[in-house]
Amino acid sequence: MLSIAKVTGAALATLALTIPAASASVTFDPATGTGFVGKGDVQTALGYNNAQLQKNASTLVFTSQQPAEQALSQSASQSASESGTQTVTRTLSCVVDTQRKTFTNEGTRAGERTGERAGSRTGSRVGTLAGNIAHTVAFDPRVKNQITGFNLRGFQTQAAFVATGAPAWGDLTFGEWSFTAWSWSETEWSGWVSEPGENPADCLSNTNGHVVTELEDVTTVGANTGDGLVEQAAQYGDVAFGAPTAIAGSTAHLFVNGIALN
Repeated sequence: MLSIAKVTGAALATLALTIPAASASVTFDPATGTGFVGKGDVQTALGYNNAQLQKNASTLVFTSQQPAEQALSQSASQSASESGTQTVTRTLSCVVDTQRKTFTNEGTRAGERTGERAGSRTGSRVGTLAGNIAHTVAFDPRVKNQITGFNLRGFQTQAAFVATGAPAWGDLTFGEWSFTAWSWSETEWSGWVSEPGENPADCLSNTNGHVVTELEDVTTVGANTGDGLVEQAAQYGDVAFGAPTAIAGSTAHLFVNGIALN
């Protein structure tokens, strides 16, 4: 499951802007969570009169949200197997006394090998940067306890990225395969081919007074006729999350008690 990633200070620095305000008395820097909100804007948003604002000023909750996006990357691996067959020919030749004799034996053997390769993919997801903002009440220095607005003092904790959609991934790309050596079974022989009355053993020992010379015993392995590569499904590693950044041209919205101020 994809986790919620927090914004780093460097990422927040990219988000600095002043939102289009409903009133000239609302300013807000989403990079730092600082600014000012006039009392009239809060009263309009919450429907407070002066007495209600005085009573609830210390309990107000300011928050912000801004559309954002986050880069993603993910590693992957893939295994595969490949089977093959080879023909094997053994040729036995010798001269018994003065007569040359040649014998052949045809066979086949099966083999297999396995391989691994590494890959990766990149993607992105969209969401919002959201944070709670500390504040203090601003008073008119000429009139005791007369509220003029609210000083936004910065994020209480770092603004957090909350994903609002599934990741969009690019194509998975792989490097070259790395294969093990071929592993071959024992050769299955079809049997010696010889002239009637002759035996390959005639070449392998001096018997019955015969002299064996010019002995040649050659085994030749043919080309590997593979059955093709069987690829397994790719296995994905952990997702690496980049620093969230504000979507270009997006607006950072400021809220008081969940009601938008812009």
